Amino acid sequence: MPFLKELEQQSKKDDLELNVYALANNGFIEGRQNEPLMQILENFCLRSGLNWCGGLGIGGGVMMNVMRILIVVFIAITILNMLFSGMAEGNFLPVDALLNLALQILVFIILGCGIIYQTIRLAICINNKKQFGNHYTRMMLPSFLFILCADIYFIVVSLFHGGLFRGWLSKKKPSYKTAYYKRMS
Repeated sequence: MPFLKELEQQSKKDDLELNVYALANNGFIEGRQNEPLMQILENFCLRSGLNWCGGLGIGGGVMMNVMRILIVVFIAITILNMLFSGMAEGNFLPVDALLNLALQILVFIILGCGIIYQTIRLAICINNKKQFGNHYTRMMLPSFLFILCADIYFIVVSLFHGGLFRGWLSKKKPSYKTAYYKRMS
């Protein structure tokens, strides 16, 4: 909020001619759940005299991070498989291991195809300074599977960051945002 207030004042003062694009991944399952944010940003641009060019709302974006991690894990497993196969059988380039890795990567690309495609389209529009409109996409994974995978991911990440409930129960430090709102009231 402080940045947007500052940008609004600067835009009105200097009559800025900026194109504004948004990329929203707020942890929702469906990309369409980012629509209120897009409306807020569009209204902000109208009020500030900026050019709203559209945005991309991504659902299930955390799964892209999980897939990035899994690809690294699968590559490491494939390398180990090739190493052990080479030591045991003299075949350091087992075709089945490479095909399995290629299949895993293909599955990840298919699951993320909507996000990949729309992100590329947004990048092209930004580079060409063209309108993008508001678009929404998500991981191509049924919601019940997405929720299960996301829960497992967050539990594992939480355990690596000091325990499952530590962050929930610890005393929170006031953030910049909290201090800003107290100052404004």
